[in-house]
Amino acid sequence: MDKEKETGTMTGTPMTVNVQLRNKQETISTECCEIACVVELSNAEFCNFRRCPLSDRDFIKDHLQELKSDKLNPIPCMLVLGEGVDDGILVDPEGYDYARYTAYIPMARKLFGNEQTENDSIVNDDPDEEPFQGMTM
Repeated sequence: MDKEKETGTMTGTPMTVNVQLRNKQETISTECCEIACVVELSNAEFCNFRRCPLSDRDFIKDHLQELKSDKLNPIPCMLVLGEGVDDGILVDPEGYDYARYTAYIPMARKLFGNEQTENDSIVNDDPDEEPFQGMTM
């Protein structure tokens, strides 16, 4: 085995991703979330949403019924995509018309194999398949 493979060093062009880096986290905790609906905005609307996530949004208000939580299951969230944008924003409005809780998801469109738009839900066709637990790189 050559030295490069042993150390895990990447060759070729470096990969670039958009992420939210946190400073000096003592632990990295996660929440179990379910994508209850997907909304695709125009590129301009998505950029505006990224800049001002705390503004009230009609697209969030329109989907609040789909995002009701019973506290026993994963948190129902909305995946917000932008037209022509690979990244997405996971939103748990917790009953409000704004993005109360958010998570920036790099490469969301590719991660979830998602070409769905507003009012479409992601459905697991295989009941025996294990639920998605996260991504390892």
